Amino acid sequence: MGVPSHFGRGCALLPSFPTVRSVVLERRGEVTARADFPLRFAAEVDCSGTQPVLVLRGELDVWTQQRFAAALASYAEQYAPIVLNLAEVEFLDAGNIGLIHQARARARLRGTDVILQAPSPQLSRILELTGLQTPAPSGERPAPITLPLSSRAYERSPSQA
Repeated sequence: MGVPSHFGRGCALLPSFPTVRSVVLERRGEVTARADFPLRFAAEVDCSGTQPVLVLRGELDVWTQQRFAAALASYAEQYAPIVLNLAEVEFLDAGNIGLIHQARARARLRGTDVILQAPSPQLSRILELTGLQTPAPSGERPAPITLPLSSRAYERSPSQA
């Protein structure tokens, strides 16, 4: 995942994170095994066009979700609309779909949107099913944001026991 020379010039710097996930197995307080796994994810801001674009590469999964969230937040603070290039995204899990939904809700409250560029056919289908593929028509009020219920909402009442 080399970075072309036009990335980063005059653009926002994104937070840096480790590129390896270490897993350690312990038994009775002693390390029995250790393995390092490369995190297959990168995010760079491409300023070569008229609009800066957050270019995503690799796998957006549970291991890389924090990195994606930080990159997305950093980009969103500086640019509007939020433009995500998904051409080189190989995998996108539900947690990261949720991050894109959150970014879209926040952007719409600010009067802008999230634009998703160049997803693969498989990713396009996922985005379509999750409601992310089509931007809101211009002039439409943003949909209300549904906040998660408190943890108490999931408790059983004595009558349900």
